Amino acid sequence: MLNSTWYYNIYKEMLSHEDCDNIIEEAYESSEAQEFVQGTEGANYNYKHLTDNDLYGTIDKFVARANNECLWRFNYEFIEPLKFVEYATGHFHDWHIDSHNNLTGIGEQRKHTIIVQLSDENEKTGGHINILGGLPRNENEWNSEIFLSKGDVLIFPAFIPYKVNVIEGGLQRMLTGHTAGPAWC
Repeated sequence: MLNSTWYYNIYKEMLSHEDCDNIIEEAYESSEAQEFVQGTEGANYNYKHLTDNDLYGTIDKFVARANNECLWRFNYEFIEPLKFVEYATGHFHDWHIDSHNNLTGIGEQRKHTIIVQLSDENEKTGGHINILGGLPRNENEWNSEIFLSKGDVLIFPAFIPYKVNVIEGGLQRMLTGHTAGPAWC
């Protein structure tokens, strides 16, 4: 399934600070967006779906680029609804994968996970991402620590395990999303 040794790719400062601030503002002010929902078991965060269609086109460009540059070449057809996610003090998301079987009841599966950092580093402590994969930092350790800055876009295969570490203080805001397409063969 993985045609590359690249388990993830980070595109630094792909969204401007102004774009990030506008996404945050829209998430809080949009009357079209749903109310915040609590995360699931093994996770503690709040989220709501966003409906900005222009944002999907922007995100799709990053996914297409990573899909090609990392040699994954996954067959995907669409991006699921993007989530605006808030991690407050004490919030986290434990180890998990985002790829699910038969996502829509017609055989589609998640292919990529997309995370866009919207907050400044000085707005929170903790909350970095760990991904299981990549090159080991030392013997028997395959856990890569990822520190994202405001406007960074992280993309990786949806079947790669990852977690968001506990927010020790402040508030971390991100966009998360997934591509989906035909089931793996």
